[in-house]
Amino acid sequence: MCGSLKEVDPKERAILIIGKMGGGTVANIIPDTAVIEATLSSVNPDVVKEIVSEENLQINEEPLAGTY
Repeated sequence: MCGSLKEVDPKERAILIIGKMGGGTVANIIPDTAVIEATLSSVNPDVVKEIVSEENLQINEEPLAGTY
C-alpha cells in the first residue's frame, strides 16, 4: 500500500509534469496495465528523494486496482 507524503515539509516545492499516459486499446474497457511517464523536479533534492522513496511509490509491485 502507498505511504503518505505527510513527511515532506509543506513549504517545500516540487513540480510533477505528466508527459505521457496510456493503457489499453479500447475506450470503455479497463486495461490490465497502464503506463504513466512523468518528470519530478525540486530545488531541494531531498524532497525528490522523499517523494520517490519506496514507501511512497509502488512501481511494478502489484496492480493499483488490486489494492482497493
